[in-house]
Amino acid sequence: MLTIAVVEGVIAAVEGTSRWVLIAFALVVVFAYLRWGRKTESALAGRLAWIGAASQVLVILLAVLALFVGLFVLAAVAVLAAAALVLLFVERGR
Repeated sequence: MLTIAVVEGVIAAVEGTSRWVLIAFALVVVFAYLRWGRKTESALAGRLAWIGAASQVLVILLAVLALFVGLFVLAAVAVLAAAALVLLFVERGR
């Protein structure tokens, strides 16, 4: 399950696939599992559907985490830039 998410993440990074495309695909897979995968007669098909859906949930969680980490890094850079600007103005006055 984790392997599927990792392979998909590597492919997305190499191919430059948008985060939103990954999330949309993952939502389709999870929806398909919820709609049909749980009701299948075959135990093997049910297990494979569950593995696919679980791996796509991991992809969604990682995409959302990357979004928040990216926003955190952006905010940290803004704070550091503001601090550097203040230091430059303080140093200029001396």
